[in-house]
Amino acid sequence: RYLELPEPDYKFENVAIVYWIGDNTLSSNAQSDIAELVEGKDSIPANSKIVIYVDYHNALPTIYQLDAKDGLQVWKEFKTEEDCTDSLTMLTNLRDIVKAFPAKNYGLTFGSHGTGWVVWRQHRALGPDESSNNWLNVPTLRGILEHLPHMSYIFFDVCFMQSIEVAYELRNQADWIIGSPAEIPGPGAPYQMITKALCEGDLFEIIDRYNEFYPIGIYSGTLLS
Repeated sequence: RYLELPEPDYKFENVAIVYWIGDNTLSSNAQSDIAELVEGKDSIPANSKIVIYVDYHNALPTIYQLDAKDGLQVWKEFKTEEDCTDSLTMLTNLRDIVKAFPAKNYGLTFGSHGTGWVVWRQHRALGPDESSNNWLNVPTLRGILEHLPHMSYIFFDVCFMQSIEVAYELRNQADWIIGSPAEIPGPGAPYQMITKALCEGDLFEIIDRYNEFYPIGIYSGTLLS
């Protein structure tokens, strides 16, 4: 007879994690993106939650939780500055989130500058954190994610991250990689239009709504896949 193991005790069906490396020239974009997520909160399914880590310029990092019922709430306020691109710092924060919000499915979104695999100062990275001028190298990111649950998707709302090299490096950490092989528009994703899709891991909804949002202003469109 086979031993019947109990089902894992998941509190949530889906948790979408947004990790905003905003201690740089994109600080105001990080604020706008969080405001857009709040605007779209009513579309968050009842069994889902969005958890947002953000490090602004000239401000201490904060972790928020967002759902349709209670809106945006502070989950953790940091007392000191930290380098949000440091590998141990990121791993600690993501582990704390996963432990506090156990879910059947996780999706992970990054907001930041990015160089993908372009050899620009040999970064191949996300960042920077201006408190340290540090960048997070893509192979280092892979090492971080190896210690976390498998992701349904990793969404890079970041320039230059959709490349075969990045996809290969992260091939065992997520089912899907969403990103652009080129620059993305300054305003980034229209988060108010993809809030539900982020929770449910609806990849094509994320891409379609992102693409249809443009052109706006000086931005003619996107190259998202």
